[in-house]
Amino acid sequence: MRNLIMLAAMTLMFGCAVVEPNYVYVDSVASSSAAGLKKYYLLAEPRPYYGVIDSGNDTAYGRRRHQKFVVLTDQILQAQGFEKVESPEQAELIVVLEYGVEAMRVGSRTERTSTVQVTAFDWEAVRDTDRRNALWRTHAYMDGSSGGLSRVIPTLLEAAQPYVGTSTDGVAEVLVE
Repeated sequence: MRNLIMLAAMTLMFGCAVVEPNYVYVDSVASSSAAGLKKYYLLAEPRPYYGVIDSGNDTAYGRRRHQKFVVLTDQILQAQGFEKVESPEQAELIVVLEYGVEAMRVGSRTERTSTVQVTAFDWEAVRDTDRRNALWRTHAYMDGSSGGLSRVIPTLLEAAQPYVGTSTDGVAEVLVE
């Protein structure tokens, strides 16, 4: 019995000391002219995001993983009241999904930041004048790339969901499990 109590106490002590909370940081900006625009067409071609590493998109696995991210993005947009349309001609917004891992060299270490960005453009302005007028942008990121993109990108998208199409007035900190 004494050993059992000692084991439970050690588990609590070390378990609490080892488990650190993970945070996702969300920065979202929306123009007032975006109000009422809900019909979207999602553009989500797998491609590099700025200086981001994502070498898996040219494989069958990478394409399947990317498709899961696209489906999740559609679900998040629809949960926030946006309506998916089948062609750009029916859309009010063109929504672009970009994601990846940014790597920065700090001394002898490499620090990674996993990132996802969902941006909505005024489709009429893009179509008629080729102006890429972003109406809103939601950017979510977290330090590290624990578990790879297959685990991190869904976490980032889910943390960003309440802020999609809105303004956070600074960076919002979201605790994730």
